[in-house]
Parts: sequence; C-alpha cells; structure tokens
Amino acid sequence: MIGPGVFRLEYYYLLKNGYLTDWPWDRRDDTSRYKISDPPSIGLSQVESIGVAIAVIDPAGLALLNAVSPDQIVNLAGDFPDFKSAHGQGNQSKTIGDLENQWKTIVESTAQTGRSPSGLVVPPEAAKTIRIYSRYFDLKTL
Repeated sequence: MIGPGVFRLEYYYLLKNGYLTDWPWDRRDDTSRYKISDPPSIGLSQVESIGVAIAVIDPAGLALLNAVSPDQIVNLAGDFPDFKSAHGQGNQSKTIGDLENQWKTIVESTAQTGRSPSGLVVPPEAAKTIRIYSRYFDLKTL
C-alpha cells in the first residue's frame, strides 16, 4: 500500500532533454535498445526526474463505492489511462500535466454523470471525493 486511499499510481520519466517518456532513455535516438543494461550501459544517465501521479479517494467515498461492489475501486482504477497505452484507455501524453489532467477530467465527468468512461456505476458523491496529485522527484545530476 502506498498510502491511505491511493488506488491508482503511474510513473514516467522526464529526460534531461525535456522529453517525457515511459522509458528511462530517449527511444527516438535508439529504437533497438530494450534494456537499460544493454551495452553500452546507460543507467539513468538521461533521466532528470521521475514523475509520479496518484489518485486518492477518501474513506467515505470508498464506502459509497464499495456499496456498489467491493471490486468497483479496482475497476475504476482501470479507467484512468496509463502514461502510455500499456493498459487502461491509453495516453499519448508528451507534456507535463497531461496525464493528471486526463485523470481529473475523468473524475469530473464521473461526478457529473455517475458513470465512468467504461460505463461503471460510480455514485457521484464518491467521485467527488477523488483527488489527483503529482510530484516530480529530481535525480542528482552532474
């Protein structure tokens, strides 16, 4: 568990050249590299910081959601897109804040309609208790 009420986490990399990616190096330069340890080893030398986004629901909202179904929070988490289209609905974000804004849009829409993008029933009052947070963790650079 990451923290109380956290039901969705996504991370990505901000490279030193300003590019946001789900790989810890710029794959536009080297599309053949699939491992960070391939010769030559690059470690995290191209990473400026790691971005993390989380979705949090308060206990009262979770109780409302659990009244619909005990698995509803897991199902709802699947409606929040990944940084890249590995799971969820897909997201081709390339600028800071795009992922978090998409999550926020989903929360606002769900709070208005009582349905998630995939059609899950979500009590509007439960959706109103969801908050989206993000933070960047800078790596030491030389």
